[in-house]
Amino acid sequence: MGIDRREIGHFDFPLLALAAALVGIGLLSLYSGSYSATGRSAEYFGSQLFWLAVGTVAMMVAIVFDYRFTARIAYIIYGINIVLLALTHLIGFGEAEVGSNRWLDFGFFYLQPSDTMQLALVVALAKFFQEYGRPPPYSLAELKIPFVLIAIPFMLTAAEPDLGSALFFPLMGLSIVFVAGLDIRSLLGLAGITIVALPFAYFKLLTAYQQRRMLMFFNPEQPYQVRWSKVAIGSGRFWGKGFLGGTQTRGDYVPNAHNDFIFSVIGEEWGFVGCGFVLGLYFMFLFYGVGVATQAREKYGTLLAIGIVALFFWHIVINLGGVLGIMPVTGVTLPLISYGGTSLVTMMIGLGLLLNISMRRFVF
Repeated sequence: MGIDRREIGHFDFPLLALAAALVGIGLLSLYSGSYSATGRSAEYFGSQLFWLAVGTVAMMVAIVFDYRFTARIAYIIYGINIVLLALTHLIGFGEAEVGSNRWLDFGFFYLQPSDTMQLALVVALAKFFQEYGRPPPYSLAELKIPFVLIAIPFMLTAAEPDLGSALFFPLMGLSIVFVAGLDIRSLLGLAGITIVALPFAYFKLLTAYQQRRMLMFFNPEQPYQVRWSKVAIGSGRFWGKGFLGGTQTRGDYVPNAHNDFIFSVIGEEWGFVGCGFVLGLYFMFLFYGVGVATQAREKYGTLLAIGIVALFFWHIVINLGGVLGIMPVTGVTLPLISYGGTSLVTMMIGLGLLLNISMRRFVF
């Protein structure tokens, strides 16, 4: 294990630069979004810097070791994360008002297993399709094991309850299954099953709190945090109000402005130009990620890269959808930008694996 000169020559510096730009924007926006009467901007900023350092070390480890090593321990990684998810129901803590347990307390840091589980699922599914004996396309009957791998973390996370994070598992899992090769009849059948199951899921599986959150999305007035989020973004107009110039976010009108609603800070302070710049960075990052997947030399690398790209993509779509009021608010973070230790470290590991796959695509 290690990096030789040939691999260094193929290091994907543009992909790393795109991620670094997003992290830098995130640090500035986090400081500004928490810069209010509470006076906790330095605390949040310092904490995010600490987790950025941890994430950088984790990313470097993910780069140094050949990514194919993760295939050997894929199911071990998956199993450990399932245990951590199960422990949140026994000794976890979270939002007492809704009876949610989402974090584990390890003394000097808090861990949200639903975040790390998302990357563990990607590794496990890539491993399954690498070893599956028959070439694609696959029928639904042949995908029992992948669906079980997806269903277990989905049910454990939904039972916390954390429906927003739980939805990532079928979204990411089906993204990988689709790329691995699902025949068209099975795809249509899966779509039909999903449509039929939605009413049952709403009335039988969702808690009363989750049902209210879903109904609030269809309310023309929408939740107050969404209303103020759109006000903040709209008030930035074309050029924005400048760094620390956001009256809505600094006035605490937008809750969690440093976390779930950090895009509101970007919109208010940097306007349409700033929002477009951030979206452009994300587009280029995802574009490069898909390029890494298509250039990988074997199936495991391709599916691992696609899974990581899907992880970033769905986080971006669901977070921005909630902030802009076109999707229900789920509490999902904006990758590499929002405040949150577990989320940041998980994304940095994913970035490291993408760089690893890209760097070793010419060296075997």
